[in-house]
Amino acid sequence: MSKSAEVIQLEGATLRQQLLTPIATISDYIAEISQSLRSDDMLHEDLTRITDGCKNLRGQVGDLIEGQVLLNTREAGDLSKIRHDLKNPLNSIIGYAEIILEESEGGLPENHMSLLQHVVELGGEISTTIDTAFRHAASEEAQADEEAAIERLFASLNESSMGITISEEIEGSPILIVDDNPTNQDILKRRLEKHGFNCMLADNGKQALAIIEEHEVDLVLLDLLMPDMNGIEVLHAIRSTPGRRELPIIIVSGLNDARGIAKCLSHGATDYLAKPVEPLILDAKVVSALERFAYRRELNLLATTDQLTQLLNRRAVMARLDEIVEQYFSEEISFGMLLLDIDFFKKVNDTYGHNGGDTVLQQFAGCLKNVMRATDVIGRMGGEEFIAIVQSTSINDFHNICERIRMSVEALSCDHDGIIIKVTTSGGTYFSSELETNIKEMINIADQRLYGAKEAGRNRIQHIDTKDA
Repeated sequence: MSKSAEVIQLEGATLRQQLLTPIATISDYIAEISQSLRSDDMLHEDLTRITDGCKNLRGQVGDLIEGQVLLNTREAGDLSKIRHDLKNPLNSIIGYAEIILEESEGGLPENHMSLLQHVVELGGEISTTIDTAFRHAASEEAQADEEAAIERLFASLNESSMGITISEEIEGSPILIVDDNPTNQDILKRRLEKHGFNCMLADNGKQALAIIEEHEVDLVLLDLLMPDMNGIEVLHAIRSTPGRRELPIIIVSGLNDARGIAKCLSHGATDYLAKPVEPLILDAKVVSALERFAYRRELNLLATTDQLTQLLNRRAVMARLDEIVEQYFSEEISFGMLLLDIDFFKKVNDTYGHNGGDTVLQQFAGCLKNVMRATDVIGRMGGEEFIAIVQSTSINDFHNICERIRMSVEALSCDHDGIIIKVTTSGGTYFSSELETNIKEMINIADQRLYGAKEAGRNRIQHIDTKDA
């Protein structure tokens, strides 16, 4: 049964009072603290951010109540969007108050500490009021979904420990924070940097994908609602990228919609954090995700690494090549493959022994790493044979990279117990535009060209068969 205008107005007035009273109290507390500080005190900036958050939240509440938007809205998606917008300024209020408390470490007067603790408590009350109002406004189906989401959220929290330990394995881990709200970025960044983590920031999905492409990232904190690309689209793009499918991704959002959370998890999200973010929960989930990732990476490293050169072993290279070929035919991302062989390597072993040969193999591998990009694939196929795979390149650029490798090896001086060993390399290539569909045949083509380079005098790269030249 629809509500009368009088009932709607009464509910609106009640909700307005429940929200605006604690907001006004927070503003008064912050003003009291600010007035007692010196004009050059560093706290003014964070206090101003809390004040701005109060103004923003007050304005949004006024618009919603005066326009009866909240009380007349029943679509779950619309309600989730409205709540997300309300939680952003609330996140800045609670977040900066907690940061001041944490960073002051008892350096503030006791009455200021008490006022800031009240700010955090009042922020929590506002958050509860918003959640209650939205549950009341939602349809029965949406309400059931939301309650289920809340139950799952609280079931996932580990209440057995109130502190965290940063192990050596995850110390300084690079974390990417993706959020279009600078305040949310700043709060998360400051909290995580307190634990020694290295934080990078992205304002949108495209920027995040570019950073992941160019930099090492061990964890992504990803907002759900963003312009252009939403969080689920970014999540899908990351999971579709070879080599990034196990990268931990925690969704951080003001939405508390069960269907949205379930969709994030089904698309490969590692975990979910609701705004405003509780520092202890943030710390626990970040550390847990990083430790699991470090453990999986260590196991993967042992299984996929050639122990002598620390390059990928043959099995790992073939797995990556399979992904790269699949990506070429599905997304038309070009690639070039170079097979390399150290010239006259048997003579090196005969002259300097196997220890001398190992030195050459290790320094040859280091030379490849210095020339190639971090995102390129470099591996040891066995013996003195190596492979390099370059993605997203033109055929001319790929040929230039191959020549740089050859020249770098030619200039290499391998120091073995004070003895300088000089070597050269020969190689054969395959490029994706040749449109071979069988991976074994691709390798066979490159291998034939490698032996063609050796027959032509060594210390060269052959890109086409001699008979086709």
